[in-house]
Amino acid sequence: MVLARLQKLIRSSLVQAVQQDKIDVNGADAHPLYTFLKERTKSGDIKWNYTKFLVDRKGVPRKCFGSLFDPIDFEDDVSPAWPLLYARSRILTPSFLSYL
Repeated sequence: MVLARLQKLIRSSLVQAVQQDKIDVNGADAHPLYTFLKERTKSGDIKWNYTKFLVDRKGVPRKCFGSLFDPIDFEDDVSPAWPLLYARSRILTPSFLSYL
């Protein structure tokens, strides 16, 4: 009942959301993407929602952050890439980067 009401609300709203299927992230039935991310970052099982993975532009997983990690603290891990992002993007202007 609740799911049907939620789906109706999503369809009728101006904001469109994509409904995803539930997948396993741990164990024998884990989705291959999460198996790959966990193996490459040596992070072990995902304990809770909102686990974050830092993946470079070539698709190489670099680091895993737990669900309690504050995304504002990504700065030390992503700041070396800022000059590259700036050079390749029309969105990241000098004023935007100074805001960061």
